[in-house]
Amino acid sequence: MIFNYYFLKTVLGLTSIYLVCGLGNSITMKSGDMNLGGEGQIYAGGFTAALILNAASSLSAFIALPLAFLLSGLAGTILCLVSCYLKKNKNISFLLSSFIISSALIPILNGLITGPFRTTQGTLLATPFIPQNFRYSYLINLIVAILIAILIFIFLKKSESGKEITFYGIAPEYALFMGINETKILTLSSVITGFLHGIAGALVVCGIHYTCHCNFSSGMGWNALAAAMIANASPILLIPSSLFMAFLITTADQYALFNNFNFDISTLIQAIIIIIVSFPFFTKALKGGRK
Repeated sequence: MIFNYYFLKTVLGLTSIYLVCGLGNSITMKSGDMNLGGEGQIYAGGFTAALILNAASSLSAFIALPLAFLLSGLAGTILCLVSCYLKKNKNISFLLSSFIISSALIPILNGLITGPFRTTQGTLLATPFIPQNFRYSYLINLIVAILIAILIFIFLKKSESGKEITFYGIAPEYALFMGINETKILTLSSVITGFLHGIAGALVVCGIHYTCHCNFSSGMGWNALAAAMIANASPILLIPSSLFMAFLITTADQYALFNNFNFDISTLIQAIIIIIVSFPFFTKALKGGRK
């Protein structure tokens, strides 16, 4: 294993993405749900950011970047709001619908990127690279992610809505009895988790890859979910757990590369971690079902 600048850049870059997405997952976990559509929401956000920034090449970065991040967040939000609507009005599990919508969206975006929106320069299956004045260092992503973690921590601990989300996740029946609006909780948690996943896609495009290439979000959503589970949905503990996941995945990929593994060892490690950290959740669900 080689520890160099590229290794450090990859670890810290992934840490910022896992942290932002993990914060979104923490909100849904606090509300008693789980968002399994993270990869599609990240992908949608990154694709939106790439299109906006390439179309707005004549604008100032102070105008184009906020616009791109806002629309990227809205792309992720819309996907989650669809799942929220299905749960509220059709009694379809948020967990299940978010996964299905994401799985259906990914091949559509792949088709768009490899088709009408593919760059004409080179053979890369990606959108055109964003203009130079819209690019920035991966360290900016890390700073933004930590600031978002602090804001989410304050939101959950100090705001009335944040406390209601946590209360509803712990005891939904009692929360409804106390007059907490279920629609408000479901909508707010969906908006936050979708927006953060969409923002994460924009962070990848602007601070890491500088383009939206085919399947760039593969593994990101699941790794972020694992980080959130390891941190037990705590925004502050998510910082070290995201760093741990980024280090583990990057090390596994590097080991596989230098030792000529013919299978994706990082996906295997990812699956093992998710199974281990998910076990307490499944045990709790089974106990609740027996009761």
